[in-house]
Amino acid sequence: MGTMVEELTEYATFDSGLPLLTSSRSGLMFQNEYRDKKSTDSGETLFSVVPLGACTYRHMSDDNIFHLNVNTLEKGLVSREYPVFSATVDNDLDFLVQYVNSSLKFRAFCTEQKKGGTRTRLYFKVLSEFEMAAPSKTEQQDIAEYFKTLDHLITLHQRKCDMLF
Repeated sequence: MGTMVEELTEYATFDSGLPLLTSSRSGLMFQNEYRDKKSTDSGETLFSVVPLGACTYRHMSDDNIFHLNVNTLEKGLVSREYPVFSATVDNDLDFLVQYVNSSLKFRAFCTEQKKGGTRTRLYFKVLSEFEMAAPSKTEQQDIAEYFKTLDHLITLHQRKCDMLF
């Protein structure tokens, strides 16, 4: 995956006026919606900047499951512990994220990263070592769009089921 993505290394403080975000398994969300409060009042703490359309994830997991999230909210800040990256020009980020988030091969890769202790760490350097095959960018875009549509349809049906029960 290392040749398919590039790490973004822009940093800013809370005083930049950008909102604090957090990356969870349910997606990227505003920190105050996740915890009912912001996580800092310090104007000196450096955060990673997550541009709109970039990707991030928590680098630690208690159960070896990592979920990558594309920023669809607005440009924001996350802990510097969250890797931030985008796809290279020849790749489609939505395809890469959907592949990684649903791949049994990726889950097995994450399990291999556990090196003692109770938590698994997946730094960007390690994520870059994950090997995956990918078709042309055009095919990646078509596949990503298909699965986005399917995910949306499943969500709609799930909401309908929830209302019935």
